[in-house]
Amino acid sequence: MSSVVQYEYVFLGGGKGGKTLAMELAQAGHRVALIERGMIGGSCINVACIPTKTLIQNARIAHISKDAKPDMARVKRNVRAVVDGMVDMNMKAFVASGFDLLMGTGHFVGPRRIHIEMNDGSAREIEGEHVFINTGTTAAIPDVPGLRAAAPLTHVEALQVNVTPEHLIVIGGGYIGLEMAQAFRRLGAPVTLIQKRRVSRCARMKT
Repeated sequence: MSSVVQYEYVFLGGGKGGKTLAMELAQAGHRVALIERGMIGGSCINVACIPTKTLIQNARIAHISKDAKPDMARVKRNVRAVVDGMVDMNMKAFVASGFDLLMGTGHFVGPRRIHIEMNDGSAREIEGEHVFINTGTTAAIPDVPGLRAAAPLTHVEALQVNVTPEHLIVIGGGYIGLEMAQAFRRLGAPVTLIQKRRVSRCARMKT
């Protein structure tokens, strides 16, 4: 393995907060590295805010136009096109900023030192005077007996649906659950929403 490469700033993960700061520091002339496993732009662009809002907008258009049988495959393509456009825009901004984008999976092997298994099969180690952890989140599966064995959809898999579900059960009446429930109802799926406590008045779903 080659020697450890030194940076002023290292970002482990390329989500919203980290990527913006990394670009600003690089543009200001600092030596910056950003480690990202694969989601250019972070979770918001790839599997959360952007695709979810695009799905909701497609559902809204179908609802307003009284489309009795929306084409879920077309909806998925629309969502994917928006995500791809945002990913491309972010990648161009990364390149223009001048920081080193290291595509791979990193873990700490010492204070401020990170070992990276690169996506191309190689490996390297880098060290930063300042290191920011910006690794994002994953969907939580509730501890309901039998639920994990049923391989439920999370918000990530729900965005990949090609056909209208015969019946969608949404567990949880928070804002994400309500958004998904409303969108799929407008896209023609029967929806059952399960919430263990009363949904607040401001969050009640409209079809």
